[in-house]
Amino acid sequence: MIAVVGLNDGDAAAFTAALEALVSLCRERDIALLFVQEPMAWDAPPLSFLAANREAMRRVAEAQGVPLLDMHVALAESRDRALMWWDFAHLSSPGHALFANALLPSVERALARDPAPPAP
Repeated sequence: MIAVVGLNDGDAAAFTAALEALVSLCRERDIALLFVQEPMAWDAPPLSFLAANREAMRRVAEAQGVPLLDMHVALAESRDRALMWWDFAHLSSPGHALFANALLPSVERALARDPAPPAP
C-alpha cells in the first residue's frame, strides 16, 4: 500500500491518527506499506498545514519503521527535464511519469521486505 500526503489533509493531529491506524491495519493484514511525501512545485506558496503533515508522516514513519520517500526531493533531480506541473500541486503527464519512475525503486524495496505469500 502506498500512502501519499495530500493537500486535502488539513488537521495534523487527525492525519497522524489516520497514519497510525493505517500502519496497524497493514500490519494486521501483512500488507507492505510505503509512505510518500507529496511533491509541490518549487514556486508553490508555503502551506503550513502541508509542512505539519509532512512532519507528522516523517515522525510516524520513523517511530513505526515504515519506509518513507520524500517525492519532492526525488523529483528535484528532474525539475528541468519536462513541464512537470499544471499548477503548484498537480503534476502534468510528464510529471506523473517522472513520479512513477522515482517511486519504483521504493516500491521494489518495500515489496522485497514483505514479499507476497507463496501461491497455494
